[in-house]
Amino acid sequence: MEITGFTNDNIAKYVKQFFEQMKDEMEDASIKGQNLLTLLKSNSSIWGVAHIPVNLELICSLWSDNDWSKTKALSITALYDSIIEWLCRRHLSRKNVKHEQKRKKAVYELCEAELHFLEVLAFKAMESNTIILPPKLLAETEKETKYSLDKQPELLNIGILKSYGNTSTSNQVTSEQQHYFVHLSFQEHFAARHFLKTLNTANKQEAINFINDHKYNQRFLLVFVFASGLLAQSDYASLIDRFWSTMQGEPIDLVGLKHVKLIIECTEELADQTVFPQKLNLLQIIAEWLDICTKSHAPAITANLIKSLAHTRSLGNTSIIQKAFVHLLLTENEQTQDRALQILLAFHTIEPLPDLLSPLLALIQPGNLRDISSKAWETLRKIGQKAATNEVITALLNALLDQESHVRTRACKTLANIGEKAATNEFIAALLNALQDQESHVRWGACETLGNIGEKAATNEVITGLLNALQDQDWGVRMRACAALGNIGEKAATNEVITALLNALQNQDWRFRLEACKTLGNIGEKAATNEVITGLLNALQDQDWNVRWEACETLGEIGEKAATNEVITALLNALQDQESDVRAGACATLGNIGEKAATNEVITALLNALQDQDSGVTNGACYALKRIGEKAATNEVITGLLNALQDQES
Repeated sequence: MEITGFTNDNIAKYVKQFFEQMKDEMEDASIKGQNLLTLLKSNSSIWGVAHIPVNLELICSLWSDNDWSKTKALSITALYDSIIEWLCRRHLSRKNVKHEQKRKKAVYELCEAELHFLEVLAFKAMESNTIILPPKLLAETEKETKYSLDKQPELLNIGILKSYGNTSTSNQVTSEQQHYFVHLSFQEHFAARHFLKTLNTANKQEAINFINDHKYNQRFLLVFVFASGLLAQSDYASLIDRFWSTMQGEPIDLVGLKHVKLIIECTEELADQTVFPQKLNLLQIIAEWLDICTKSHAPAITANLIKSLAHTRSLGNTSIIQKAFVHLLLTENEQTQDRALQILLAFHTIEPLPDLLSPLLALIQPGNLRDISSKAWETLRKIGQKAATNEVITALLNALLDQESHVRTRACKTLANIGEKAATNEFIAALLNALQDQESHVRWGACETLGNIGEKAATNEVITGLLNALQDQDWGVRMRACAALGNIGEKAATNEVITALLNALQNQDWRFRLEACKTLGNIGEKAATNEVITGLLNALQDQDWNVRWEACETLGEIGEKAATNEVITALLNALQDQESDVRAGACATLGNIGEKAATNEVITALLNALQDQDSGVTNGACYALKRIGEKAATNEVITGLLNALQDQES
C-alpha cells in the first residue's frame, strides 16, 4: 500500500482548481480558495496534513461549506473533528436521515455506533502496532463493542476506512477483507477519542497505564496531541486535570528533553483554546528549557527543541515565553543572544508584545555582531505587519539611509513584509529613492515592498519608477518590478506599462516572460487589447511549459474579451500539449470564456479531454463543459460526464 503525497506546488494548484470549478455555485470561489491557502500556510501542522491528497480533498470540501478565515484557534484536532462531522453528515444523507438542522453533538449521537466501533478499532490497531486491520481485529472489536457487522455493515462505511486489495468499484467496505484508515492520522485521532473516554470510566487505570507506558514513544505522540486537543471540548473538559497530572507524574524522562518536547506538542494543541490550571506551570517549564538551551553548549539539545517549536502557532505569543526571550536578548552574552534569536526564529508566527520589539531594535544597531544583527533583522521581517509600531518604522526609515548596503537591504526586506502599513508618503518617497540604490538587493527590496503595498502605492511617480526598473541590468530587480506592477493591478494599466510588458514577453529569460504573463493577468480586462491578446497567443507557443500554462491562465483572467477565433484555435491546440498543466489550463480558460467558446470543435475536444489520464485535465474539462452551458447539453456530453464521475468515485 502506497499513499503518494502532494508537493507544496501540488497543494496550491489543487486548491485553485477545486474552487475554480465552484465558480457557478459560489460567487467568491476564487477568494475562498486564496483564503484557504493562506490559512493552510499559516499553520504548519495543518499544512503538513494537507500534503495528504485525501485530507486536502476533505479540507477543500469543508472549506466550501464553512469559513475558518476568522478562526484563530483552528488546531489540527479541531480540523479532524470537523472532517469527521462532515463525513458523518454525508453518511446520514446517504441513509436518508435528516440532519441539516442538527448541531454536531446530535449528529454524533446519530452516528454513535459507527464512531464507537471506529474508536475501539483504532485503539486496538495502535496497541497492536498495525495499520493493516485484519478480519481478526474487526472480530475482536465486534466482541468488545457488542456490535455485529453482519447486522450493521454500515459501521465500516462512514468514509474513514478503505478495503485493502479490493479491486471492486463499489464503495462498500466488507468485514471479510483487510482494511486501513484513509490515513494513519485518522487512526490516531479515533484512538485518542477512545483513550479519553476510557479515562472517564471505571476502567480509567487502563488509560493511565497507557500514558505511563507510551508517553515517550514517538509512535504514540499524535495520539496524545489529539487527546490534548480534545480536552478543549466540553465533552472532555472534566478530564484535563486527570490527563495532565498523569502526564506530569512518574515515570519522568531523566534528561528531561523528551518530556519538554511532549509538553510543547500537547500544550500547543490547547494553548489558545482554553484556560486550565496546569497551563502556567507548563509554560514555565518550557521557558526554563529555553534558558537551558541558550546558555548551554549543546547544539543537539537546541536543535531538538527548535524542531518541536517549529510546529507551534501560539506558544511563542504567550507572555511567559516572550518575557523569557526578552530576558535572554537583554543579556550581554553574545552566544546567548544568538541562540535566543535562533530559537525565536523557529516559531511559525510571532505576535510581539511591546517589550519584545525594543531589544530586537537594539540588536540591529551598529556595534552588534553581524550574525546577531542579521538574525534580529530576520525576526523583525518574520513578525511583519505586527511590527509596524512608530518606533520600528522610524528605525527602518533611518536604516534606509545607512551607509552599509546590507543594512539598507535588510530594511527594504523588512518593509516588504510590513506591506500596506508602510504606505505613508514619507516611506514611499524613501522607497523611490531606494529604486536608484547602487546595491541591487536594495532595489530588489524596494520593488518588493512597493508591490506588497499594492494599490496604495499607485502614484504616477511609483509606476514610472517601476517602469524604469523593468530595464534594470539585474534580472532580480526586473522580475520584482514586474510583479509589483501586477500587485498594483488595474491602476498600473497605462499604455506605457502594457507596452513594456509586451516587450517583456519577448525576453530571453523564461522567468521574466512568465512574470510578464502573470502581471497582464493581474491587470485583467484593462489589458485586453488586440496587441496583448496577440502577445499571449505567441506565449502559448513558448518553448517553456510554465509560460504556456501562464498564458492560458492570463487569457482566462481576461475572459470573454479573449473569445476570438484565433484564441479558441490556439486553446484547442493547447489541449494537445504534452504537459498536463497546460492542458488543464486550456480547459479552465475555455470554461472562463464560457458560451462564446461553445463550438462543435471545442465540445468535441473537451469530450476527448474527459478521457485524459491526468485528473486535473478531466476536472478542467468537466468545469469547461459546465460553464459552456446548454449548448454542451448533448447526450454524448452527458454520457462523458457520467463516465468521468464514475471514474472519480472508483
